[in-house]
Amino acid sequence: MQQRHGFSKLALLARDDGRLVGYCGFGLLPVEGPPQAELGYRLHPDARGNGMATEAARAVIAGAFAQLEMPWVQAYVDEGNSVSRRVLEKLGLTYRQHFSAEGKQWMLYRMDAPAGG
Repeated sequence: MQQRHGFSKLALLARDDGRLVGYCGFGLLPVEGPPQAELGYRLHPDARGNGMATEAARAVIAGAFAQLEMPWVQAYVDEGNSVSRRVLEKLGLTYRQHFSAEGKQWMLYRMDAPAGG
């Protein structure tokens, strides 16, 4: 995916011992029409609650706008996952719509690129 689209999911390593604790980056999401870049992150339960998802996603979003020149960043979340919804909102993404996929209800969040680049 990295070679074809210029993005992928990146490994997140613990600062203290370098162990793999999750990932953050972009995959492809077919909400309506052709698949589009979608921000995703997942952390091991032991690594949650310390701001790592927010910090990693903030860096990935900055790169999406600065290096990849994406016009927006979007993410989807299970409507019952209030913790992940708070992370997205803290990052500046706003709720746009509900959609169904894989037999579940999802919430789509989006942030447009800053004006002027």
